[in-house]
Amino acid sequence: NNEIGNFYGCDPQIGVNVTTNENGDDCDCYYNIQMDPLFVDPAEEDYHLSWINFPIHDATMSPCIDAGDPNSPLDPDETIADMGAYYYNQADSISSPENILISVDSDSVYISWDTVTGAAVYSVYSDADPYGVFSTLEWTGSNTSWSEIIPGIKKFYYVTATD
Repeated sequence: NNEIGNFYGCDPQIGVNVTTNENGDDCDCYYNIQMDPLFVDPAEEDYHLSWINFPIHDATMSPCIDAGDPNSPLDPDETIADMGAYYYNQADSISSPENILISVDSDSVYISWDTVTGAAVYSVYSDADPYGVFSTLEWTGSNTSWSEIIPGIKKFYYVTATD
């Protein structure tokens, strides 16, 4: 509902894509991008950057990851600085567990997976949309299995492993 314009009263070069950043994203001469930052859950004020299919460089990776000034100090995970208040910690993500088994009975879902070498914590996320952001954290712990009661609710699940 910005009737005057997003960049009203600013330098006329702001918002005009004339170059690219280190990630190859179109940006203005000040390296501002006009792309969805792919926050985890802005409706709930969670402005952390998301990357569902880490480490695969695909559309689930926030364009703000590794898109900061390459001459600025590195993020704590030793990668190029991210744009925004929170950096995406690429060092914490080991991988997705393999051999995930899912079984369902009349009112519960049961998920188990193989142990990931070096993983200390596993997290189970869910979303009603199989192509969603899987931002609902259902469980975090050290076990390699989890279950919940889900009467009449359709969900899709994603399991991560971190050190």
